[in-house]
Amino acid sequence: MCGISGIATKRFDRDELTRSIERMANTIRHRGPDGLQFRCFVPPAISESVALAHNRLAIIDVSAAGCEPM
Repeated sequence: MCGISGIATKRFDRDELTRSIERMANTIRHRGPDGLQFRCFVPPAISESVALAHNRLAIIDVSAAGCEPM
């Protein structure tokens, strides 16, 4: 089964947010050991930052062509 992680916060800068979402995704690495993607959104005009991560478990298409877009 794949794993999904996320953070919505008002207090992290981009570097802290990146480190935090990487740690979260690595904690559930066993849920999707075949791929990891993460994205951080720190908009300048909005006071809240968001980070998302997705761990991929390849079952049907184990090639790189089976990767899901983030």
